[in-house]
Amino acid sequence: MEWLDKTGMTVYVYIDNSNIWIEGKKIAAGLHGRDMGERYRIDFGRLLREVSGGRVIYSARLYGSRPPPADSVWKAAETLGIRPTILDRNKQNKEKGVDAELLLDAGETLSETPVHETMVLVAGDGDYVPLCERIGRRGWKAEVHFWDNAAVKLQKSAEFNDLTPKHEAIGRYARSADEDLLIETYSR
Repeated sequence: MEWLDKTGMTVYVYIDNSNIWIEGKKIAAGLHGRDMGERYRIDFGRLLREVSGGRVIYSARLYGSRPPPADSVWKAAETLGIRPTILDRNKQNKEKGVDAELLLDAGETLSETPVHETMVLVAGDGDYVPLCERIGRRGWKAEVHFWDNAAVKLQKSAEFNDLTPKHEAIGRYARSADEDLLIETYSR
């Protein structure tokens, strides 16, 4: 991810995949109609470029539930240097444990990293408010990058960056709702 190095500042990025994608589909549907919402896909290369703001990404993590076998999104994210944490769904086919895994890993980073850096959270759940508060207490900078429908308390607990006006810059529209969309990589 050296193509992101512009300022010498370092960020640690944590992405709740289902959260950003599901809510992104709602944003796209509200702006462009239901069909376009179903076709909206996150482009992780573009997302990383946006949330890093040109800073060095020391670590990027992506959290979500196990995709279908033919899904290419997670593999494409890995090619960008994003480390995935994939969890199985429960017997009711519900996603469980994603928030907890993200919180545990972010807490581990806070505990094990001696220098104070910036932690970027790409999620909108109010469950992440205590993490943002802890980030600040540890002397780090907390940033939340999400759509304008992020929990209000979360928006207030960190530096909030609204991705809504940038939805087309960080995403793409598939030709159909069930088409996987490969993620572009960026040349330096």
